[in-house]
Parts: sequence; structure tokens; C-alpha cells
Amino acid sequence: MTSTERLTIFTRDLTALMRDPSGDAMVIFNLAHDEDSFAQFSCARPGESLLCEVSNRSEGWNTHSLDADQVAALRALGYEIPSPHHQANPRKQFTGDAATLANEVEEIFRQVFRTADDYVVVSSGVVW
Repeated sequence: MTSTERLTIFTRDLTALMRDPSGDAMVIFNLAHDEDSFAQFSCARPGESLLCEVSNRSEGWNTHSLDADQVAALRALGYEIPSPHHQANPRKQFTGDAATLANEVEEIFRQVFRTADDYVVVSSGVVW
């Protein structure tokens, strides 16, 4: 899959999420065949900021497998890094446009999850 193909998917689904009139919706992007490498976005009400979460690749209670470089990359993107705890993912609020966030998602997969140039992403589509 090319970067252009992935950016098209990211932008399409993030735009749909941001425009969803019902609120309480989310979209999840993950690596094909790796459900532990994901970025998810949710919106409680239309027009509000998105909650952005990136997998900490948790493998159990009080542990995560993100190394210092991965944590630094997420911090540079404005993510709050919680202490290692099961189900506690790096997170931030986002108020920009879908194209900007789509580029950030691409950066997360390339830098944080260290994917190959041709990695394949799967989208949940917008779910309620």
C-alpha cells in the first residue's frame, strides 16, 4: 500500500468522523494482521475536539512495550504518555483539520510503530 493510498483512507474516515452529526462515534486504524498497533479517534459530540489514542502495545498489567524513542516521537506530536498500566494509551485532544491529522497518523505508523514504506493499514470505518 502506498503512502498516498493510506492518506486517502485516513483523510476520508477522519473527515467522516468529524462531520458525523450523531456524535459518539469512533474510527480505528490498525496494521493489517496486528491489532495491537493502532491509532483510534473518537468524538463525543459534533464540533468538539477528537480524542486521539495510540496503542501502548500493552501486553499485560503495568507494562507496555513502547521504548524511549517511540515515547519521544509521541510526545513530540503532543501526546500525553501515561504511566505503564493496562489499557492506558497515549492520548491527546485534537481540534485541527482531517488532512493534518491524517498526516500525523501516517507519521505515527512510520515512526512509532516503525513500519515499512509499503505497510498495509485497515480501517474500521466510522462506527457508533
